Amino acid sequence: MEQKLKQDIQIGETIRSLRMERKLTQDQVVSKLQLMDLDITRSIYSQIEGGTYSIRISVLA
Repeated sequence: MEQKLKQDIQIGETIRSLRMERKLTQDQVVSKLQLMDLDITRSIYSQIEGGTYSIRISVLA
């Protein structure tokens, strides 16, 4: 029987660091994600980076 992970993981800072290393704006990242059929807005993306929006790992995979 599978055991579900019930621990919250804060990934916002990591995502922000990776974006900045690649010299991308949030709008550029959101555009790329939308091209991959991920339904996301810049507002939601900003909240993810800021740690105020929860997103499932399965959505990111």
